[in-house]
Amino acid sequence: MAAVPGSVAGGWDPLATGPISLPRTAIRRLQKELQSLAKSPLPGVLAQCDEKDISLLHVLIVGAAETPYADGFFHFILRYPADYPTKPPRVRFMTTDDGTLRIHPNLYANGKVCLSILGTWSGPGWTPSLTTTSVLLSIQSQIMQTGALRCEPGFEKADSARVGHFDRWAEHESARVGVLRQLGEHSTLPKALKEQAAAVFAATGESTARRCIELAREITDGTLFEDPGKWNKGRRFRFGDLGKQLLEAWKGANPSAGGGTPALAADPAAAGASSEDGKLATESGEHKPQPASEPAAAGRSDSSSSDSSDSSSEEDVN
Repeated sequence: MAAVPGSVAGGWDPLATGPISLPRTAIRRLQKELQSLAKSPLPGVLAQCDEKDISLLHVLIVGAAETPYADGFFHFILRYPADYPTKPPRVRFMTTDDGTLRIHPNLYANGKVCLSILGTWSGPGWTPSLTTTSVLLSIQSQIMQTGALRCEPGFEKADSARVGHFDRWAEHESARVGVLRQLGEHSTLPKALKEQAAAVFAATGESTARRCIELAREITDGTLFEDPGKWNKGRRFRFGDLGKQLLEAWKGANPSAGGGTPALAADPAAAGASSEDGKLATESGEHKPQPASEPAAAGRSDSSSSDSSDSSSEEDVN
């Protein structure tokens, strides 16, 4: 596929280059955006500038209630170009289980995020009037929702059974990778955001665990995930195992509930992974988001590519 006009020069990956020296105009614009995000935070979103790289922003998005991604902790990295906001930030999805998981058609296992405003898919492109908040809202509203399979070309009219099956898988992996792995030793989150995620889990972990236990009655542990896109081959559902581990971890985070030291899975296989082989404010308002950090002053929209290899191909926008 030919490059979409306005696409990010040098490719989509914010980690493909080192730190970028931002001019004062870009720094002032980014400061203004982060101040706005801190003043009027998006539900379920925390942002933190990288301690060593002014051009890099870490974002934690907590999956919204009533979606397959509910209460999962999803890490995104944004890198701002020197000519920001003339050009969009580059964005990478980090919650991919070491590049093996495609939890949504628009979120590739290699981390690519398909959104037209990022220049990674066809459709309405970036304009300088758009902001960091615009990008995060697009991810929340266009990607992390129910019915993800219908975002993939060729599956727009998929029957409800196939769509529901994929949503169940997204729910399974949101618990396994988005919760257990992100709170364990292999988390991709910076320390401060991981601590915030742990605080949210202390409030939401029990309901997530009991939801998995409930789903284990619907989908027996060991059931093969029939992946229509062939992106997650040979994986099996293990909601029962996940529910037990989540409940144990939640009790560890809440000693008054009968737990001790948190027992979070350090390995995806230990957290119920399986192959053929072997609003940060919660619903109850118990946890509020902290203000977004600022850079130092001195210093696809509706559908995604049908590429099933999760790597840039002739159909990807570079």
